[in-house]
Amino acid sequence: MDQVQAQVMAQALRGAGIDFAAWVPDSALRRLGEELATDAAFTLARVWNEGDGLAVCAGAWLVGRLPALIMEDSGLFASVFAIEGVANRFGVPTLLLISYRGDALDPRNNWVLAQYALRVEEVLRALDVKYHVVAHAADVKSSVAGAVSYMRAALKPAALLLTGELL
Repeated sequence: MDQVQAQVMAQALRGAGIDFAAWVPDSALRRLGEELATDAAFTLARVWNEGDGLAVCAGAWLVGRLPALIMEDSGLFASVFAIEGVANRFGVPTLLLISYRGDALDPRNNWVLAQYALRVEEVLRALDVKYHVVAHAADVKSSVAGAVSYMRAALKPAALLLTGELL
């Protein structure tokens, strides 16, 4: 994700009401984390792992914030218990912004990353997390708005798998 795309994403998040983000620093979405860190509209918490990030997002939700968790697709596997045991069970709407490394549209694809991508969508379906694959900056605003609308109505997490030009 380049700086312009990070700004587009930050604007879309602001427009949809997201005001808090937990971030596991990640090379693919590094610029997004850096953009949110400098934007006064957001509180950004750098976290050690994705499970901790979801717990922090739950705390943010409990005090009236609308959270997002920024992570790699490999981190989805580390957050399974937190998604099921916290977000789904207790109704914590959190936007999961996941770098979809290894997807066919990933410009830096390699055999290691491709192994993660084989299971990402299956895991999201097993967790009953609605998701959408976003590959173009032009689709960011509507994708974020749709995911946030769903998660607010359902009181469940929603995921955007970021690939293509967004990586």
